[in-house]
Amino acid sequence: MVNEEKVRIMTKIAMSEEKTKHKDTKAPYMYKSDYVYLNVLSVIGHVSIAYFLIIALIAMYNLDYILVNIVSMDYIKIAFEILMPYLFIIMLLSVISFIHYRGKYDDCIRENREYFHELKELEKFYADSRKEQTNVTTTDN
Repeated sequence: MVNEEKVRIMTKIAMSEEKTKHKDTKAPYMYKSDYVYLNVLSVIGHVSIAYFLIIALIAMYNLDYILVNIVSMDYIKIAFEILMPYLFIIMLLSVISFIHYRGKYDDCIRENREYFHELKELEKFYADSRKEQTNVTTTDN
C-alpha cells in the first residue's frame, strides 16, 4: 500500500535534488567569505586573461604601425591607456561578482537547509513506521 505522506516527502526531496543538480556544490562546505573571495579572484583572473588577450590581438593587428613607430612612441601614455581601463573593469567586475556570489551563497545555503530538513522529515517518517511495525509485531505475539 502506498503511503501518501511518504510519496509527498520523497517528491519534495526529488524536486530539491533536481533543482540543485546544476548548482555549485562547494558552497555548503565553505565559509561565506572564502567562497565569495575565491570566486571574485576567479573572475579577476579570467577577466585579466581575456583583457590581455584582446590587447595582444589589437597589437598584432597594428603590428606594422608599431614596428614603424617603435622609437617615437610614448610608452607611458600607452601604458596609461592600457592599464586605466583594465583597472576600471577589474574594480567594476569585482564589485558585481562580490554582490552576485554573496547572494548565490545565501541561496545555496537556504536550499541546502531545506533539502536536509526534508531528509530529516523522511528519516522521522521511517523511524515512526519502524516503531509502528515493532508495536504491531509485539502485540500479535
